[in-house]
Amino acid sequence: MKLKAKYFAFYLLSFFIVAISSCSIQYKFDGASIDYSTTKTMTIETIVNQASHQYAPMSTNFTEALKNIFISRTKLEMVPYDGDLQISGAIVTYDLAPTAIQENAISAKTKFTIGIKIKFVNKVQPSQSFEKTFTEFTDFDSNIMFNTIEGQLVQELSERIIKQIYSATVENW
Repeated sequence: MKLKAKYFAFYLLSFFIVAISSCSIQYKFDGASIDYSTTKTMTIETIVNQASHQYAPMSTNFTEALKNIFISRTKLEMVPYDGDLQISGAIVTYDLAPTAIQENAISAKTKFTIGIKIKFVNKVQPSQSFEKTFTEFTDFDSNIMFNTIEGQLVQELSERIIKQIYSATVENW
């Protein structure tokens, strides 16, 4: 009887090992779903500033931060032109607007909005190409001078937009 129990336990254990090993879950730590056998290069052009109001360093800083996320999270080689994946675009919105108007007609908060229009070209899978505007905003107290917090707010909103662009272009969730 003990012999049958040993064989049963052996077969049961073998079954579970085979069952578990036949299931596979694929997870990539970079979040990207890129087929590196067909997609090897990327071109990111300078994101130009076409907004009516402008923050001088934003174009350069945004472009470099966008390149950095792709360099650090993918195995794509950055090339100056004609990459398998291509991003170009423009800063189209850079606005301040009063919000939370009080009874004395003075704004308690100001809404700061940045919008970046992106053209994404996927030469390997053209159906994934798109043109879209990514927008983020934040509110701040109107009694704070904007020029004292502008750089910090631009960086925060830019980081959020860059994450959206990365997700829309290579994560394919």
